Amino acid sequence: MNEIYSLHTDRDIQPLEFGQLAALNLWGDAGDFTEERLAGHFAAVDFVAHVRTSRKLLVGYASAISNGLGTVFIDSLITHPEYDRDAIGSLLMQAVLTHFSGQPVYAMPFTDEQQVFRANGFRIYRREMVALAHRNDEAPAVS
Repeated sequence: MNEIYSLHTDRDIQPLEFGQLAALNLWGDAGDFTEERLAGHFAAVDFVAHVRTSRKLLVGYASAISNGLGTVFIDSLITHPEYDRDAIGSLLMQAVLTHFSGQPVYAMPFTDEQQVFRANGFRIYRREMVALAHRNDEAPAVS
């Protein structure tokens, strides 16, 4: 696409448009992303970047969390599927890396999403880490 994109590092994102982008990436239903949930997310992260088309359509989003001691974790990186090959993920990642210049930045992308991270200099260290999860959203088993 010959689209003109703009990168923003503010939190001027509406719940409905974020929900639509998240739903396109199979993160849940668009209606799951309420104003309260988005406000909670914004309160928890230290950096936000998003990309819009010239028509103001939200086509990419990234957020990062810093522990304040020099370690940064990319919390979210999503792009609109129709704009996937337009380097939006790289643009968002470079915004994070620039904002946290000189600090180690970590990410745990899904296997099928590693390419954009690797293309931007991320690598697997000799001492491999694994992602452990506790699905705290599931009800405990009843005996």
